[in-house]
Amino acid sequence: MTTSHNQRAMHRISPSHSVCRRLFPDESADEARTDNFANVLQESLATDSAQKMLKWNFDFKNEVPLEGDYEWFRCDGPDDWIPIKPGKKIEEPDEQESLLMQTENETTPKSNHEDASAPVIRKRRNNLDHSYTKGEVKRKLSFDKVTFGSQ
Repeated sequence: MTTSHNQRAMHRISPSHSVCRRLFPDESADEARTDNFANVLQESLATDSAQKMLKWNFDFKNEVPLEGDYEWFRCDGPDDWIPIKPGKKIEEPDEQESLLMQTENETTPKSNHEDASAPVIRKRRNNLDHSYTKGEVKRKLSFDKVTFGSQ
């Protein structure tokens, strides 16, 4: 019990000390917080860049390939690079595979709204004039006389 009593005594403010509120935050503390965030962000970017450089053996800052698992080749674009693992050849697809890819790409639907036979689903608006109370039934469903299909 003496421990909790001592803890309460520590949180009390003595009458000799005046209490004042800080209405506006210090600008220096806010600037320090912003600078700290900027430093943490820069450190995070630097470590991430170093990790990616080791993983892909490519200097992304200077756009220079490095020695490692991948062999980098410049593409047609001015700043495009393609990584290729040494010993792995890129092969052109044969005629049958090329035709298969072409038919798959041509049969892929371009949008979901091409099927005109599908009914359009619309959301119903709530009737603002009629308010329902809790427990009151809005609609009663009955499946007594419903037939499914051609039975």
